[in-house]
Amino acid sequence: MSTSSRGRRRARRPSAAAGSAAQEMAQASEHPLTDSTSDSGQPQLVEEVTQRVLQALAEVNQKGKKRSQGRQGANSKKKRQRTPSTSENIALKKPAYQQYPYTGPGPANHLVEASNAVDGFKTNLSVWGGQCVLSDNDKQTATWWVNLTSILSIHHVTIYYRTEVYGWGPHSSFPSRFLGFSVYVSNTTDILQGTLCYKDTNFTLESVSPMFNATCPLHGQYVIFYNERLTGVTYPDGYSAFAYNELCEVEVYGCLTPGQNGPDCSTTCPDSNCRYCHNETGSCLRCKPGYHGHRCELECVNGQYGDGCENVCGQCADFSQCHHVNGVCLSGCNPGYTGKGCTQTCEPGTYGYECGEKCGQCEDQSKCFHTNGLCLTGCRNGYHGDLCKTLESPKALCDVSNSWQSSFYGVLMVLVLAVIWIGFLMVYIVILRKLKRRTSNNNIQMENSNSYITHIETDDHVIVSESYMELRNFRNDQDNYESIDFI
Repeated sequence: MSTSSRGRRRARRPSAAAGSAAQEMAQASEHPLTDSTSDSGQPQLVEEVTQRVLQALAEVNQKGKKRSQGRQGANSKKKRQRTPSTSENIALKKPAYQQYPYTGPGPANHLVEASNAVDGFKTNLSVWGGQCVLSDNDKQTATWWVNLTSILSIHHVTIYYRTEVYGWGPHSSFPSRFLGFSVYVSNTTDILQGTLCYKDTNFTLESVSPMFNATCPLHGQYVIFYNERLTGVTYPDGYSAFAYNELCEVEVYGCLTPGQNGPDCSTTCPDSNCRYCHNETGSCLRCKPGYHGHRCELECVNGQYGDGCENVCGQCADFSQCHHVNGVCLSGCNPGYTGKGCTQTCEPGTYGYECGEKCGQCEDQSKCFHTNGLCLTGCRNGYHGDLCKTLESPKALCDVSNSWQSSFYGVLMVLVLAVIWIGFLMVYIVILRKLKRRTSNNNIQMENSNSYITHIETDDHVIVSESYMELRNFRNDQDNYESIDFI
């Protein structure tokens, strides 16, 4: 063990009283901090012990860190003079992040924050030692990553998992939380865009160790620890019900300087345009932006540029003058476009080469086409032409005015004639209705007259009949009288 390592361990060793109190506190209750599947135990007792121990532990940890940092500063010149090698922990003191920080009762935030896993301390694998990360309870996924701040050559990754004062084994809940984890190396924080370094599919409660080492001959900026316990998925026996990232230290060993490769980080890629190459074989794994080919000897062509030649140049006046690295149009833009990459259209009201032309009197300035100035919605009053830049002459305006007046009077005349025609039509309809009514009345009168005549004729017939009867009676009487005289 080196002198600096012994110094760090002495600096981080808590006092006997603080360590004893911490052990008593942890044994006093099955708190969710030790096992999320157990009962909450005796929260009041835990809180009392916590208050007694927390401040003492924090003070001891802070003093230890300051002394360790002082020793590291004193030895910084010696480290610079050493030959770089893959034994360097390139994740030390780098920015870190976790998806679900712990929000429950117990330790203060600084005792469980994500940066604890890259602080260089691993002498106390308990949450109360302030050297570990603690994620929240009852989550289906757990993600933690460290940002190496640039794309570096990585050789291997070492993980120290939380053990607490109970130790490690099937009787503890922590191995079940560690099982099934994955380690990714990526240039972004998205594991889907990264490369899988290791995925646990074989460990059991009996075989998994709190310290794990995985060889990852990769290049990347982010090293990501991931675990999951998804709903509807059946996991092997021994796996915890929820996902955790309780990491006490994550060490990433590789080369500190971008472009360095090899076992001792003393070699560079043989191809000048190679971004990074294989640590052992030296073969190029990825070209610098703007280049492609087996040895990265070819520049991007055909209007493409950038990383992997995957970006398409903008509206360059000449595609062959689109810079293969950054996409800048060296010969300028096509009419209607602006910007270094010629990807932006002219602002409203301008058009043409370098957007140097002003639009005419368009009805809507936003509808002035950015390449040729064509007014897509027509011109304002008094202007004409495709660009609406031609002012109409006074004579034309007068002709237009007279035309409008003539049209007005013409329309007015049509309306008057229409009204007159409608009036005649209405009069005709009224007269026609009156004639129909009069004819109907005459028919009724004729019918009445015929009925009257028929009645008169009937009455006359009755009178004649009566007269005939009287005359017949008279004759009969006369005949009777003459008969009497004859007798």
